Amino acid sequence: MQIPPAKKSEGEKQLEQAEVENQKGIENQEIIEDLGAKQEKPVQSAEQDLEKQKEESRLTENARKAASKAKTKKEDSKPTAKSENQIEIEKIMSHGLEDLYKNLPENRQIEFKQKGEENAKKIEILMSGVKVQVKKIVDLLRNWLKMLPGVNKYFLEQESKLKATKLLDYKKDKDNFIP
Repeated sequence: MQIPPAKKSEGEKQLEQAEVENQKGIENQEIIEDLGAKQEKPVQSAEQDLEKQKEESRLTENARKAASKAKTKKEDSKPTAKSENQIEIEKIMSHGLEDLYKNLPENRQIEFKQKGEENAKKIEILMSGVKVQVKKIVDLLRNWLKMLPGVNKYFLEQESKLKATKLLDYKKDKDNFIP
């Protein structure tokens, strides 16, 4: 047995119609939000792509700079003509360190040698002046000798001062020598 539909009052009809319109409004709002989100995604992805391209260009630029620095460093590490004084300074610096040098790994030997050559150039410049700055020479020697592993600080002090003294003696002999 079916129950006949009850007659709806005017207020109920308006309420039902408002609910339907509200439901349609929610659906429309959802559609609009979906469309807006779809439109925002391409804009965001375009912005993200632009940022990625900028980042990649920065990385490639940094890589180019690093490569050029490495190239110039290699060019700088090429042997240059050494003066007679620099060769003598290097001999004085390396005297008595042969055993320690041979015990170093190959990569450390290269670093130690390069640092020694750089310091020899600096020492030559310091010694070429009228007033020799002994403290700076001792500091250069000490820092260079610190590269040797397992060397105690007293040895560093003693050896750097001995080598500085020998360097000063060399300068005195060289300056007093009249050809």
